[in-house]
Amino acid sequence: MQRNGVLPAINAGTPSVAHRGVSPNVAKRAAWFTPRDGLGTPDRRTEQQSLASVAVPADGAFQPRHEQSPTITQPTSTSLEDALEVLHEVLIETDNQSDSAQRRDAALEETTRLHATEGQELERARFAADEQMQTTLELLQAELARERRAQSTREGSRPVIVPSTEKKSHSKRQAARLAPRLRNSPFKPRSKEFLSIKLHELWEERAYSQQDYETMREQVIEEKIRQVTLFQRLETARCSHTRQLNDAEAALRASQADGERLQARLAQARVSAAHEARRTAALAQSSKAERQRLVCALAETRHKFREWKEGEAATLRATREQAVHALRTEYELKLARHQEEKQKLRDKVKDLEVSLRLLQRDRQLSPDQLSERKGTLLQFTPGGVGFGDVGAADFIEAQGRIQELEGLLQLSKERQERQDELLRVSETALTRLNQERELDALENLSLPSPAVALALTNLTGVTPVEETDKPSGRRQSSTGGTDIEKEVLRRNSIVLSAEVNRYQKIVVQSMEEVRALKEFRRQTRSGSADNSAIVLTAREAYLLEELAASQREIDTMKAKLRKMRKKRKSKAKSNEKELLETDAAVMMIQSFSKGFLARRQFIRKKLAIGKIKARYRGYLVRKNYEALGSSMITTDRQLLPSGLTPEAAHDYLLVTEAMQYKMQIVEPHHEEPYICEGGGQSTSDMVDVVLRVSKDPPILQLQTTPSTPSNQETAVARVAYFHLFETIALLPYEDEEVVLETSSEKEIARIFAARLVVQCKGSDNRDYHFFITRTSKKEQESAANGKEDLVLGRRPRTLLTELPVQPMETRATSASSDTFEPPLDGAESVFVHEVDLDLLIREARTDPLKEDSASTRCVTGEDEVSEHGTARV
Repeated sequence: MQRNGVLPAINAGTPSVAHRGVSPNVAKRAAWFTPRDGLGTPDRRTEQQSLASVAVPADGAFQPRHEQSPTITQPTSTSLEDALEVLHEVLIETDNQSDSAQRRDAALEETTRLHATEGQELERARFAADEQMQTTLELLQAELARERRAQSTREGSRPVIVPSTEKKSHSKRQAARLAPRLRNSPFKPRSKEFLSIKLHELWEERAYSQQDYETMREQVIEEKIRQVTLFQRLETARCSHTRQLNDAEAALRASQADGERLQARLAQARVSAAHEARRTAALAQSSKAERQRLVCALAETRHKFREWKEGEAATLRATREQAVHALRTEYELKLARHQEEKQKLRDKVKDLEVSLRLLQRDRQLSPDQLSERKGTLLQFTPGGVGFGDVGAADFIEAQGRIQELEGLLQLSKERQERQDELLRVSETALTRLNQERELDALENLSLPSPAVALALTNLTGVTPVEETDKPSGRRQSSTGGTDIEKEVLRRNSIVLSAEVNRYQKIVVQSMEEVRALKEFRRQTRSGSADNSAIVLTAREAYLLEELAASQREIDTMKAKLRKMRKKRKSKAKSNEKELLETDAAVMMIQSFSKGFLARRQFIRKKLAIGKIKARYRGYLVRKNYEALGSSMITTDRQLLPSGLTPEAAHDYLLVTEAMQYKMQIVEPHHEEPYICEGGGQSTSDMVDVVLRVSKDPPILQLQTTPSTPSNQETAVARVAYFHLFETIALLPYEDEEVVLETSSEKEIARIFAARLVVQCKGSDNRDYHFFITRTSKKEQESAANGKEDLVLGRRPRTLLTELPVQPMETRATSASSDTFEPPLDGAESVFVHEVDLDLLIREARTDPLKEDSASTRCVTGEDEVSEHGTARV
């Protein structure tokens, strides 16, 4: 039997055509559909099922692609359309509140164009894949047809299966296929001679069905492999287009930031140009007046010329006065800044002293107990008065140490004065000795006689050396031998030489002491280490350096002021007639200086407000893009413990240890009691909330303390941190404008407190939720006029998202550690403790979002995580 069959179409599911009868499994195979059917529409699948009964040509030819009527439709990217709709709605809402609507429209058009280009690229890729698949299917079906023809030819050689190998026509094959049915018709009687033929036909049909099944299985596997390859290519193309879109969005954000920065520079340039224009006009006017005055002076007499010269002198005096005023203003600013720094240092030292004393009393205090006791002491001792004289004792100790150092300095000065006095006395003694020597040389003319001197020598055995000093001994007779006179002169010269040598040694010793004292002073002034500095602690050395620097500045300014006063007095004596003009010039310069300082302060304030606004706008744009990106996030993505995705975790703001110390140092900006929702309306549900606001970094700290009665245990404060820009974005429009236009942290904290709602979380009421209400002022006024009772629970509110907080690092000698290990040496532990706290406070003073700090910072206390263009937000 010869079999000419073809490969059935995958999508259509048509059965193969052979000389045998229709198999009962054909209907089942016709209802199958491959994964390729998933790319089509329901109409396409219906049409494929309807074509299942249509036979293909006998020679196994396959229809070309252009003859196939059904088309393949592609699924639309609903996620991109939803993202575009969300972006469009956000832009419509923010167009009325921002002046960058045109830039956002341009960005939206660019995004739409990129999405359209991406869709076209995906469509072309799918069409190309379909074309390739169709060509492959045609080749496979042609190859399968050839294999079947060859197989049927090989099977024809076996006489058991196929008795005849001759090629039959289609009609003959149809007749041969229908012959068994006609023979087995119910209208004819059955006989035993056809059982073998029926069995042979059933065996043949089973063999053909098995071959069709194997062929169909191979085709389905190949089609699945091709579909997986095509899907991978499409995913690669989609990822590449997504990366291009992200790069374009990043470039757009960078261009927007550059535009805002250029606008700020343009505004500043305009202001400076206006000031320059006014200054030029003023200079032109003054030059014109000067020219007129010169013309009048040349036309008038010498008296007018003298007055003109006096006017020039007045101008010079006014200039000098202006310089004096500028120096005085600078000195006052420096002095005020120095006083402010000293006050800050005093406050910091006071806080650290409280912590240190509490830890010295009880070293097993935890950070919560330490903060609790410190808050209790500071609450019941306003202004630091009555705190057991702990801070006062340390302050008195520091003052005593400073006085001791001043006494040492005064002692060294007195010692130097004594050395100078000794030097002067030595010089006086040398001068006196020289004078006495000259007198002795003059008095040698009246020496005693040699006989008397020799007799005195023989009687006493001692040369009368001391008698030469007396005038009576020198006025003896000048008669005597020359030998005795020479001996006396020689002995006198020996005595004088010994005295001179002794005084020279004294002078040399005093000079060495003076030189050593001068060297000690020079080393002390140059900052070299000395014996007294080794004994000092770090805080005392710092205070001593500050005191010395302040004293030097004060001495310098006093010297300058004395010089200026002397010059002013000398000029006042010579120019008493021009006091009125001088006073007018000084007042004018002072008014101009005050105006200049006020303008500079106003410009700085405006620039700071503009910087905050720019950062806030960048935060809003970044959040919009994050909202667009979150719509395409699948639901099975694993989140971090903080509720963030792994991709967004590194861009979120982290409250580092340095930020926490900085917020502890900052004074509270606002404090207000609240009724905590979620519990009963009793006094136990009252909480005290302390608000602290920081603009750099943008952080809002809420410190919540339950208001417990006196008979209960001391309440533990709970501290939470929130993003400042996120809280501003939740405010109504009018409050948002007020917050962005003001530069006072207290006003910002007051507005936040007016919109804040506290809710208890949990049964123990030790954890809280914080909400921001969205009720506008107009709604409140209408509710007040209508006498409606607005319950806080009914107002629309939004939950604030807490920022992740870096755990406090355990330190052996730090005030924030849970355990305090006592060291062997007490003084050394105090020193290490002070150094540790000073390092932490210096770290808190640094700007963690300076992003632009260049290198990446670690969260373990070294450098913080990199501030990428988004400044960790």
